[in-house]
Amino acid sequence: MCAIGWAALVPLTGGFHLRFGPISLSSREPENPLFIALAALVAIIAAARYEGSQGLAEEWAWWRRTAGSVAAWTRSHIDELPAAAPALLALFVIAVQIYRWTGAEPMWIDEEAIALTVREHSFSQLAGPVWLATSAPLGWLMAERAAILVGGAGDVVLRFIPMLFGAGTLVAAVWIGRRWLNPPGALVLVLLCAANRTLVNFWFETKQYTADAFWALLLPALVVWAIEADEKRERMRRAAAWWVAATVGQWLANGAAIVTPGCALVLVVASWRRDRRAAWTSAALGLIWVGGALLHYQLAMRYTLNSTYLYDYWATSFPPRSAGPAAALLWMFNRLPVLAASPMSTGFWVGLWILAPCGFLFAANRTLGAAFATVPLAAFALAGFHVVPLYERFVLWIVPALAVGVALAVDRAARAVFDVVRRPAGLVRPVGYVARIAIGVVVAAAVIRLCDDMIARDGWYTFRFGRPQLKHGLDDRAAVRWLMAMHRPGDAILATKLTWPAIWWYGDVPIGADAAAHGRMPDGSSMHLMKPELAEDCPGTRLSAALRGHRRALVYIGFPDFPDDFPNQLMRRLDELGSMAAFERFGPLGRVAVIDLDENPQTSPGCIPVQPAIPW
Repeated sequence: MCAIGWAALVPLTGGFHLRFGPISLSSREPENPLFIALAALVAIIAAARYEGSQGLAEEWAWWRRTAGSVAAWTRSHIDELPAAAPALLALFVIAVQIYRWTGAEPMWIDEEAIALTVREHSFSQLAGPVWLATSAPLGWLMAERAAILVGGAGDVVLRFIPMLFGAGTLVAAVWIGRRWLNPPGALVLVLLCAANRTLVNFWFETKQYTADAFWALLLPALVVWAIEADEKRERMRRAAAWWVAATVGQWLANGAAIVTPGCALVLVVASWRRDRRAAWTSAALGLIWVGGALLHYQLAMRYTLNSTYLYDYWATSFPPRSAGPAAALLWMFNRLPVLAASPMSTGFWVGLWILAPCGFLFAANRTLGAAFATVPLAAFALAGFHVVPLYERFVLWIVPALAVGVALAVDRAARAVFDVVRRPAGLVRPVGYVARIAIGVVVAAAVIRLCDDMIARDGWYTFRFGRPQLKHGLDDRAAVRWLMAMHRPGDAILATKLTWPAIWWYGDVPIGADAAAHGRMPDGSSMHLMKPELAEDCPGTRLSAALRGHRRALVYIGFPDFPDDFPNQLMRRLDELGSMAAFERFGPLGRVAVIDLDENPQTSPGCIPVQPAIPW
């Protein structure tokens, strides 16, 4: 009967084709299910002849008993399904992302810089100045260093820890939902974390941003967990555990260090309201965190916080220094749509910035709302003091907290609606009934609009099995492997500044060696950094002069840190110096060329300046 229904459905719908990762299911011809139906009919006739009518009756009775048992189990557990929905959603997303993680998509500039840092430095050398214009907490660098020593210097290995923290964020969201929220609020919390394309993308980057999100979600929740203990001794034990967790977290994630002071304030204030002596003890336990923070600052973070290069690079993501308090607040208000688009991945910014604060203010659990409200407040306060830029990944750690705020609004609205619906009719005032239902409808409509917009903005991507072969339009891994396969000792290799980390990483060039400090590979090949400009008076070494004495030049045009017309200018200049022996494209942006150089190249006015490519 099922096969006959299947056969009838195929011509009515035109067939279907489903793909779940490597598994593909399709049905476009009704003949196949009709054949299955015929085979089943033959099997029934054969069974009837072999076992008789009594055997078929026993078979039918077994199926009825089984169906009855399944129906009874479903009826007895139907109330548990809403509570299980957030966990099922989280498990599905984690499974999809693990599949993507094993595909090992190529790395990007920031990842390659971190990978080179942990590959070229010992554990003791990781503490020190910023290298390759990128930074990460010292504990994170040590964890990545340990990972490559155990599993090898591969893309999958380096992304194992980010993927682990990404999955941990969803697990923490499920725990928060089960402990403090009703099923609608819990489902919204998990959905907003799971469907955020910006957040999920960082599961597959070697930077610490998933750890930022994880700790910024876990630490406020653990504060509430510590406060809610019934006995004084248990509260002290939990408070000590929270301070230890915060101390460990700050070595792995900047987000943990940033959210800790606000959460600590909530902990001390809540303890003070119960027992002043306990409040002093809770505050004194913070010396554990202060000691860890001072040590971490002395070993590593002072170099990041005092880096002029990094500050100047992100200066536009701070309020202008000349702005007064009112102008700074206006600047921050104008950042709300920007932050909603990234990292929150939604254009419905008005709804987001109304729902989340309302959730914090009117949360059924006031302590939970206060703890998570400190997270976005810390972001804006530190931006005002020019410490943390209000820009995309640097404030990714506010994403789970804002999701909690929206979930708290849903939780409170659902409680109000359920409460008024369950009360006897005579105990509910008409005005209160209408008001609560109206609030529930408005909140539900706003949240549906928010979730729909987030999913429409590539949110579905996080639910689809897929293994991208490009990263932001580039495949550095394939391009550099092709380049190194064409490479011969003594060649000249050319690339712009932000492409060199890809060559050093995927080309396995030991840039910690003395030769690299002079712009050379161990085999004598020269490494040249091209400045993406065409100057009349050359401010440095001319391209023709740099290539003199080489028979071949290998060029990789990768990371787009140059004007749009620079690649064409470069190729025209190389045509004057020799002839192209090989050329390949890798993605929309990547181009690799091999140039056979002439002994007496042409000369033309202007030049492309070059200098030795050495680590910076």
